[in-house]
Amino acid sequence: MLNPIATYRIQLHADFSLTTLERILPYLKQLGVGTIYASPITEATPGSQHGYDGVNPLRISPDLGTLADLTRISEQLRTAGMYWLQDIVPNHMAFHTQNEWLIDVLEKGPLSLYAAFFDTPFASDLFIGPLMAPFLPDEPESLIRQGALSLIYEDQRLYLTTGDSRYPLSPRSYALVLRHSTPGESTPGLAIGQLLAELDQLHAVDEPEAYALAWDEWRDQLAGLDKTPQAHEYLKSRLDTINRQPDRLLALLGEQHYELCPATLTDRRINYRRFFTVNDLICLRMHNPQVFAEYHQLFGDLVRQGVFQGVRVDHVDGLFDPTTYLDRLRALVGTDTYLVVEKILTNDETLPANWPVAGTTGYDFLASVNNLLTWPDSRPVLDAFYAGLTGIAPGKASQRTSRKAFIAYQHLLGELENLTHFYQTLALSPADALQALPDGALLQTLAEWLIRCPVYRYFGNALPLPTRDATALRTLFDAIRQERPELGAAVDLLTDAFLTHPTATTTGHNERAIEFYQRCMQYAGPLMAKGVEDTLFYTNTAFLAHNEVGDAPERFGLSVADFHQQMHHRRNHWPLTQNATATHDTKRGEDVRARLNVLSELAPEWIDAVTRWQALNTPESGTTLPDPSDQYLLFQTLVGAYPMPGQPDTDWKERLHAYLDKVIDEAKRHTDDGYREAIHAFATFLLDKRRAFWTDFQAFHQKIADFGIVNALVQLVLKSTVPGIPDYYQGSEGWDLKLVDPDNRRPVPYDSHMTTLDALLTNPPEPADLWADRSSGRIKLWLTHALLQLRQQYPELFVYGRYVPLAVRGRYGANLLAFLRDDDTTRIAVVVPLHTARLCVDQGVATVGELDWADTAVLMPHDLPRDYTDWLTGASGQTTNCLLPKTIFRDLPVAVLRLV
Repeated sequence: MLNPIATYRIQLHADFSLTTLERILPYLKQLGVGTIYASPITEATPGSQHGYDGVNPLRISPDLGTLADLTRISEQLRTAGMYWLQDIVPNHMAFHTQNEWLIDVLEKGPLSLYAAFFDTPFASDLFIGPLMAPFLPDEPESLIRQGALSLIYEDQRLYLTTGDSRYPLSPRSYALVLRHSTPGESTPGLAIGQLLAELDQLHAVDEPEAYALAWDEWRDQLAGLDKTPQAHEYLKSRLDTINRQPDRLLALLGEQHYELCPATLTDRRINYRRFFTVNDLICLRMHNPQVFAEYHQLFGDLVRQGVFQGVRVDHVDGLFDPTTYLDRLRALVGTDTYLVVEKILTNDETLPANWPVAGTTGYDFLASVNNLLTWPDSRPVLDAFYAGLTGIAPGKASQRTSRKAFIAYQHLLGELENLTHFYQTLALSPADALQALPDGALLQTLAEWLIRCPVYRYFGNALPLPTRDATALRTLFDAIRQERPELGAAVDLLTDAFLTHPTATTTGHNERAIEFYQRCMQYAGPLMAKGVEDTLFYTNTAFLAHNEVGDAPERFGLSVADFHQQMHHRRNHWPLTQNATATHDTKRGEDVRARLNVLSELAPEWIDAVTRWQALNTPESGTTLPDPSDQYLLFQTLVGAYPMPGQPDTDWKERLHAYLDKVIDEAKRHTDDGYREAIHAFATFLLDKRRAFWTDFQAFHQKIADFGIVNALVQLVLKSTVPGIPDYYQGSEGWDLKLVDPDNRRPVPYDSHMTTLDALLTNPPEPADLWADRSSGRIKLWLTHALLQLRQQYPELFVYGRYVPLAVRGRYGANLLAFLRDDDTTRIAVVVPLHTARLCVDQGVATVGELDWADTAVLMPHDLPRDYTDWLTGASGQTTNCLLPKTIFRDLPVAVLRLV
């Protein structure tokens, strides 16, 4: 499989097109990037800022450029020895009028050529009724009365139109429009009459391809007639007549294959699978071989042509059968193509060993290094302070289940209703046993199962279930019995259906039961994502550093030994998996987390600061304050994301206010406008630099920012040298102090980065000078370049070389992490400090450069070379069987040493 060396994520959109990317390619090559890692590139909704709302997977997005642009860039990359990793989105497309596949389904229903492509009532018994189109701002009757919903003839079709959207009429509805039915109305004329007779014949066609051809021919005839004055006037009069009669227009709505309805309805009822709770993203049936082949046609061609050398699969959890999908994808792209999946692993979960992929997109590494940089001993102190502040005990696992329950019963009730109906339809339990259940018991039991699921999903695709799935399922069912005894009878039915009844010979039952099981798993992931990432992360604000994709509020610290063990596993099982520290989906930039981790080391100082700030920020009486949890979130956000000392904060106020809107929307606790105004007023109050708070804040911020820089450099070194492929999110070669999207998708100042890198390479600075100027960000760009050059020079070492933990002795041994990358010909020793803020406090010094490491030393095996050269500083030395921090950290607080 291809070794990408290092990936660099680019977010493409109309303002950052392929030609814009082409302009910065020389800079990325100079930086040392091995692989361009691009966001979705096929046609999406007009003006899309991310590309995940695709409308046509067979065409390069016009907003981004052309196939010729992509091919030209591919040639330039090939010449430069670089590769292209392409993000694809097989789970869903946009529910949008420019999605021609979907519009064809809305028009023709079950006779559409694409009826099997989308997860709707036309393709699965999981759903019933006409396909919902939940995009109306009000009930259709009200919109009709207001004249905001009407019938038009445009582009050779009749449409129902409202706002900027239009929905095609079904072929059968054309007769209702074209035939007059009231005395006094104009008559259609002979030509229209003949066309209506042909329409009756068309309805007898029941083969989709023949139906599509006949329908296109019929519409062509209507379009031809519309060019004649008589027919044109008749059609116009029919539209005018129907648009003036609300009852007839409403009746016409009832004749469609879809149901136009308000968006709010989907909290209670939904009859298509959507991405999470996003109504305008409709999911594909990618387990259908025809859908797979059609959707991947362009991607497959571009891989075969050598334009793409890698593929990243978005939201693999959403697929009906991820394992089979990945097997098909591997067969399509070949064995050499680099293939990774967006998969969030929780706790000690591991990626399925039978998946034909290089690994994940790196959230597991993010969590590992984030916990490594967290001082675990401070948890009781911080938890107690938060509990006193808010009345919430932050460490309780019940918070996770309560937030998931909120999402399940308030926003996914329609999905639960569908699963309940589907279970009954599949006859997975005896009818009399189902009828004997209390009302709602089966729905609640399915909900409780998914709410308690500790991972995003399980991947069993045949019954009897694999041991891992079966054990987990039995554990979950036992928990429901114990905590909800009134659901015991329903749990017994599910236990029998999935665990007891299935045997190697119960073929029919097994096929139906595994289909239902996989359907449930398709909803387990969205429930976890919405309940935890998009709700709990904004309601449990005890320590924001761990409210991050891939991590969890319950986690708090990781020992050096456990980190080494995880890296061993990476090297032995997934050496080409990605190491991410920031992505387009992370809740805050990598260097924000690096700062926040410092708070765990300085917990008493932090608590004192917050206590002072609360006293300094008591607005005038009568002013509403945000609740304590949101105030605490705001203080952490200021400390973590405010620009580096001495750097401009020109747009900070606007960015912070936009972020607070996101916080309120995601937390879903305060829905009144008054609260929104209160939190914005409080933020404005905090940002008033004339007040005493700001002087106090600046002093504390400067201290945290400085120690945060050390953490940031440690994080960068580890990402680039441990097993795995380092992934750099666009712009993160500078200080990454961004917040959640859309803040993390703001334009990157590439011109500034280019100028800075040119200057660094033209007149190489002394490392000590870079450290002295560390707030500017030059040091991070310089270090990124140095580490990428190291990966370029030794690409095989960092993938397949051994990972050897190095022992540390002495008084501060717990504050060093050291390891060796070794392939017998090249040996690189990496040493980084941990928890330097805590160490400085203990020693009574202000900065990491003043630390006294006493007798602390990294022990070096006797069979290694004694001479070394520091890859970063150029300094040379001898190990004398050990490395001393006071020597190797003389100019920089990190060391990457080549043993020679």
